[in-house]
Amino acid sequence: MSKHGGSTKYQKCYEVLYPWVAPDPKCDKNAICTWCKKAINVASMGKSALDSHAEGKKHKSYSAGVQKTLALDTFVQRSEPATSKSDTNNNNGPIQGVPASQPISSTKKSTMQSYLLAEEVTRAEILWCLRAVRSHLSIRSAGDCTALFPTMFPDSDIAKKMQLQKSKICYSIVYGIAPFLKRKLEDLVEKCDTIVLEFDESMNAVSRTTQMDVHLRFWDHDKSLVTTRYFDSVFLKRTRAVDLLDGLKGSFGSKNLQKILQLSMDGPNVNLKLLSDLNAELRTSFGGLQLLQLGSCSLHVVHNAFKTGMSKTSWEIVPFLRSSYNLFHDSPARRALYTEITGSTSFPDSFCGTRWVENANAAEKAAAILGNVRAYVEETKKAKSVPQSWSFETVCKALSDELLEPKLTFFSSTARILEPFLNDFQSDDPIAPFLYDELHSLLNNLMQRVVKPDVLRTAKSLVKIDVQDAKNLITAEHFELDFATRSALKKVKGVSEKDVLLLKNDMRSCIIGIILKMQEKSPLKYSLTRALSCLDPAVALDNVTAERRLSVCLDALVSSGRMPGSKADRVKMEFVELCKDSRVRDEMKSFNRSEGRLDRFWVDMTKMSPKPCPNFLDFLKTILIISHGNASVERGFSVNSECIVENQTEKSLVAQRYVYDAVQDAGGVDKFNIDKSLIHSFRNAHSLFKDEMKTQKNAAEREDEIRFQNKRKQSEIHELEAKREKMLAEASKISAEIEDLKK
Repeated sequence: MSKHGGSTKYQKCYEVLYPWVAPDPKCDKNAICTWCKKAINVASMGKSALDSHAEGKKHKSYSAGVQKTLALDTFVQRSEPATSKSDTNNNNGPIQGVPASQPISSTKKSTMQSYLLAEEVTRAEILWCLRAVRSHLSIRSAGDCTALFPTMFPDSDIAKKMQLQKSKICYSIVYGIAPFLKRKLEDLVEKCDTIVLEFDESMNAVSRTTQMDVHLRFWDHDKSLVTTRYFDSVFLKRTRAVDLLDGLKGSFGSKNLQKILQLSMDGPNVNLKLLSDLNAELRTSFGGLQLLQLGSCSLHVVHNAFKTGMSKTSWEIVPFLRSSYNLFHDSPARRALYTEITGSTSFPDSFCGTRWVENANAAEKAAAILGNVRAYVEETKKAKSVPQSWSFETVCKALSDELLEPKLTFFSSTARILEPFLNDFQSDDPIAPFLYDELHSLLNNLMQRVVKPDVLRTAKSLVKIDVQDAKNLITAEHFELDFATRSALKKVKGVSEKDVLLLKNDMRSCIIGIILKMQEKSPLKYSLTRALSCLDPAVALDNVTAERRLSVCLDALVSSGRMPGSKADRVKMEFVELCKDSRVRDEMKSFNRSEGRLDRFWVDMTKMSPKPCPNFLDFLKTILIISHGNASVERGFSVNSECIVENQTEKSLVAQRYVYDAVQDAGGVDKFNIDKSLIHSFRNAHSLFKDEMKTQKNAAEREDEIRFQNKRKQSEIHELEAKREKMLAEASKISAEIEDLKK
């Protein structure tokens, strides 16, 4: 609507959006409906006036008649009336006052072209909204860009017709695109018997509440693959277990709780309490149903184990890494002086303790330029003005340690042992069947450095080896350094044997600390972790081992109420027969998980089998969705930080997350499928937005009325109380006078 008292004029673009609209030759603020033969004033409401007219009963009846007429004209050709020679001679042109009618084929073609153009314009507007969200463009910037399109593409009718300003982009995403995508996702989930629910919380800096992001991992029947999708965000004031459970139930729906196969999370105690409460509710409400458990996120476990191990030493590695970076960061003068003194432009890298795979790089860089940093500090101390900062003091203190370089090297080499696991298991592919072998190999490599060989060789389970018992451990004197640390130690001159022994003891304590944390928290504690490896092609080649682990896996499904025992028997029979097939075994031998997905591999194997494997396929759809870590949710926090802006509503943030996730799942904006349903939802966004605004306005008016009534009541109460006080004072005065008269 115009801001200047209703001065909107007829727009040519109305004819594209509404084929029945024509300009009024008598008034430029009116539009004519060619079907109803009615003038429509657009001065105050603009396009909304046309929307309102289109909803009228009379217009709809004319619309139905026009559509029938066009349909009939498709099959029947109108014949020209016969004219006599005399008529021809007497009529040299059209009768005055009667307009010449156009052929119906021309009208139909024009209408169809307008319809197709309008659809292509809408499609282009949707694509631009998707691109704006995917690239994290500001809404204002995205709207301003569309004004350039007609200039950039002067020969494009679509560019000329696009109308995407800031407000339209906002309500189109929130009320048009996002609700459609959510419904589509809910339809996918509805087809699934089981899902895995992943969640984690972070602080929303705008709403000042805790934002709990919920992701779902399920079998996508349309793609025949495991997929992980963003599902919702819940905003909480408190994060007790009961609050988290209520949030999950409100988001996913209480009736769908029975579909939850596993709860994927990190390891705080409040999450463990939530897991216990959810299990209790499932057991009570759904006939003994239970969740499958692999413990908390394996990525968090390994990363936190490294942090725990380093804390067992007395080294100040982490403060040194942070301080050395901060010393030169955003300080051109110090950087220039450093380069002048050392002749180097290589500066310390940033260290962040919460990033899984960036521990080693910062330590390696610090060890490599340690000599330059030491030279800079020595020269700076000679100057008149020494930096008075915590970073400089921390660096000076750390440099006084002669064994700093070997410590940095050990830090880096130990992190390098863990980082391949942390890199590989950030994938959303179904790789839980590989989790046991990878964690077992990682823990075994660490134990070889501190556990006696005979103890390690005879142990039935690595998790049960007591690394706190000195009888099971190698002494500090016999602790073997890695090659990089040994080389760094040789460079240090004048170090006593006692100092070396103390250094080895610290390194040994670090490794023991990592092992203890992994034994305590890792998925290796759970029998299901090992059982899942039956679907590892390398394990499946060993029929005895694969059958034994499959049986444990099926027992877990049966005991948790996820599969009847009779079906479990059929699953085992089909799996055994499948693994005996020579062609399947050849494919197992050549399988490489870095080149292929496990879900696609097993689906292809079932197609290769001469006998159908319907029960084994159902087993795959249940087991392969089991989560190996919370990397998807953690990545979502980075998306949140890009989407969040000042004064943003929670609904807007969630809508952008739906759009971002859907585009990512499609493989990019260019691969995103825009169908008729999405176009219809996009076009309905404005009416839904107006309804929402009207609802909010009515709610605000009701609240204002309630506040007004309460204020009026309080005012009346104060007046009555004042009257009562006055009357009591008068009564007291009268009583005093009566008493005086009695005297």
